Amino acid sequence: GKAKGLGISNYSPADYEELMKVASIQPLVNTFENNPLLYRKEWCDYFQKKGVVVQAYKPLQRGGPVLDSPTVKGIAEKAKKTSAQVCLRWNLEKGNAVVFKSLTPSRIEENVQVFDFSLSSEDMAKLDALTTAEVV
Repeated sequence: GKAKGLGISNYSPADYEELMKVASIQPLVNTFENNPLLYRKEWCDYFQKKGVVVQAYKPLQRGGPVLDSPTVKGIAEKAKKTSAQVCLRWNLEKGNAVVFKSLTPSRIEENVQVFDFSLSSEDMAKLDALTTAEVV
């Protein structure tokens, strides 16, 4: 049969434009790494304008440096949340879907508790500013 839906992974806007020269259906979702230390704003804006869901892969950097960032920790303390919850909420407030992984049941439970708070525009801007031109 014919494909009725298409998902892509790690496609840049340029990759997407190449794909659309030959694809007969538009992708529904593009999965790529997106977190406060690697905010691909141009990619997110581009795909959202095209109606393609941005699915943030590694929103916690597999427990990496983003969780130890003093900025993230400070925002988490103020919100009475964990650094992981702040990073997940940041992506959700950007309009992105998120995929996270944990083998620890308590962390899985904690990571889904992100719908009972929001981040201020000031905190969002602080988190956005963690990405430097060198990493993008």
